[in-house]
Amino acid sequence: MSLTEERINEMKEIFSMVDDDGDGSITRLQLGMCLRTMQYSISNNEINDLMKKFDSDKSGRINFPQLLQIIAATDQPNLTKQTQTILSALKLFDTQNDGRNISS
Repeated sequence: MSLTEERINEMKEIFSMVDDDGDGSITRLQLGMCLRTMQYSISNNEINDLMKKFDSDKSGRINFPQLLQIIAATDQPNLTKQTQTILSALKLFDTQNDGRNISS
C-alpha cells in the first residue's frame, strides 16, 4: 500500500496527539487508540501481534517509523472525512495546543 504525503502527515498528527508524554513513542494501548482513530478495525489480540512483530527493540513502545511500517503492511482504508472529524474533536481537548496533552 502506497502512503501519500498527506496521509503520512495526518498519521503523524494523530500519533503526536496520542503520544501524551511527547517522547516520540507510544504504548500498546496508545497504538490501539491511534489505529482506531485512523479508522482501523482492530482487536486487542491483533494489537498484541503487531507489537510483537514491529517492536523491534522490545521496549514495549512503537515509534512513528514503526507505525508507518504497520500501516504499510495492512490492507485497511485511507483516512476518511470521519477521521478528520475525530481529529478535530481531539483538538478540542488539546488544552495546551501542543498536540500532545489531551485532557478532559
